[in-house]
Amino acid sequence: MIKIRYILPVLIIIFSSWLVSVSLTRIRIQTEAENKLLNLQKEISPFVWNFEDDSDVVSSYYKYWQHQQEKGFLSAKKGSNPRISLNFSSEIINSGIHGNLVIKSPQKIDAKLLIQVKQQLDDDYFYYSYNIPLSDKDNNIDLTQLSWIGLSDVSEEKKPFKWGELSQKISSIVLIFENPNADIMIDEILLPYSSTPMTEATTAINCDSDNIETKNILLSDINIFELQEYCLFPSKYMWLKSHLIEKFPDSILKIKGLNSWEQPEIHKINHQYSSIASINAVLYVYVLLVLVIVYLVFSRKPKVIDSRVSTMCEPKLLKSWLFILLPTTLLFILMLWMNQFNLAFLNAFPQYFVWAMAQQFFLGFILSEKIFFTNTSDYFYSALASALIFATLHLPSFTMFVLTFIAGLFWSYSWLKYRRLLPLALSHTLLALVLYAVIDDSVLYSAKVFQWFWK
Repeated sequence: MIKIRYILPVLIIIFSSWLVSVSLTRIRIQTEAENKLLNLQKEISPFVWNFEDDSDVVSSYYKYWQHQQEKGFLSAKKGSNPRISLNFSSEIINSGIHGNLVIKSPQKIDAKLLIQVKQQLDDDYFYYSYNIPLSDKDNNIDLTQLSWIGLSDVSEEKKPFKWGELSQKISSIVLIFENPNADIMIDEILLPYSSTPMTEATTAINCDSDNIETKNILLSDINIFELQEYCLFPSKYMWLKSHLIEKFPDSILKIKGLNSWEQPEIHKINHQYSSIASINAVLYVYVLLVLVIVYLVFSRKPKVIDSRVSTMCEPKLLKSWLFILLPTTLLFILMLWMNQFNLAFLNAFPQYFVWAMAQQFFLGFILSEKIFFTNTSDYFYSALASALIFATLHLPSFTMFVLTFIAGLFWSYSWLKYRRLLPLALSHTLLALVLYAVIDDSVLYSAKVFQWFWK
């Protein structure tokens, strides 16, 4: 018989997890929208790199620079050909809105600059400007007047590119300082608006962004979209935001009738809105609260221990592998058929298998056996408690919460019944990899957890 004192807290935690996930996601998106609008109202460029910390320089380029944090600038020795990658934090910009690049230095820069841009982060195609002479403290470069040449790593095909055309998308910019005749010092780099963009028009959309292509939207403007309805899953909000930015760079997503917790602040886009302390604090406090509640509810010593489950059993090897891998194989084949039997995702198998081993050891041996089974002496309730903790650690994506709760329940019960790590890790690896390959972004969005979910 299923005990109410176990099941009721589980149902409450599942419902509250959904509520917290959706609420935090909505607040985060609205806070970002208000901050972007404040930047626009004050005519402040959202893309400013002032090197307050090392995150403004891509790690692979650290070797070129010395970070003078107390003085607020970067320095590089002459003759080192230093590079800087301007980080947009997964944003895509419209070259029709940002036509100038400003490089500020406490002293004159005596070097030539080569600019490399990509239109998509996963592109094999690069566009290079011709060498630009730098000879001042404040170097204002008109990107629309530069000539560009396209080069590919995989073919000799050349693609046309002109900075400033409508809908011309840019995902990354790398600055290459060639043959500097003196040490280089950089205070700040800006990518300002080339003109004040229009923001009067707001486009009403639904959770699926239906028919936005048919509306009178100008790609040269900042497009403001207002979500009119309540999406059921956080992944839907995040997919919608990502989808709109990809189709309409520099766009803003607002949510109808929602106000953020905090007053809007001027934020650098490349410092990431996911660093909003209040949102992350609520998420971590909620997860901690769930961990405490689950432990208190499921770790009470039973008055009578069922002799049938008081000790861990040692089953036959074949039986344990069949119990774990038979349903895994059937589900794997079904999802593989949905993926048209494309096995490319298995390239990540070796690395993920090691990670799955670690997770299964934590889920099975630590949580299920040592913490909960020791106290409850019940396979089902021990597995239920472990699965609930496992799922909670995958918030704020409620999609991941549900999927990992179901899978965690099966894996935890299988560990308690058979104590076999290898088939469990194999099941975890196969199902996780094929899941990421099959499920659409609008449903899953991201397999990342905690504050990384926002990025």
